[in-house]
Amino acid sequence: MTNLDKPQTKLELLALFGKSRDEELNLAEAELLNKLLISDSRIRGLYRGFAAIESGLEEIAQLQSGKKNATDANMSVIHDTISDIPVTDQPQTSDSASNRRKK
Repeated sequence: MTNLDKPQTKLELLALFGKSRDEELNLAEAELLNKLLISDSRIRGLYRGFAAIESGLEEIAQLQSGKKNATDANMSVIHDTISDIPVTDQPQTSDSASNRRKK
């Protein structure tokens, strides 16, 4: 199991996540990331959080560049996406995410 308490481990994971997003993983890195995601729910949670943040930032960039019209609905989706990201390394269950949305 990966030790997520070490900052270096988190940096290495973020580097893998970024390379995955940019489609720059080599075969060994892709296999490693796949193995880690399958074996550790905490890493899956971090990956979902990374993807949600990246998606929100891309949406904001498109709004600011004029490629998309800013609407209340768009901003609400971005806010909800960012609000749902857990701040801990603990795995997030689907129940805890849906409970936060109901509030």
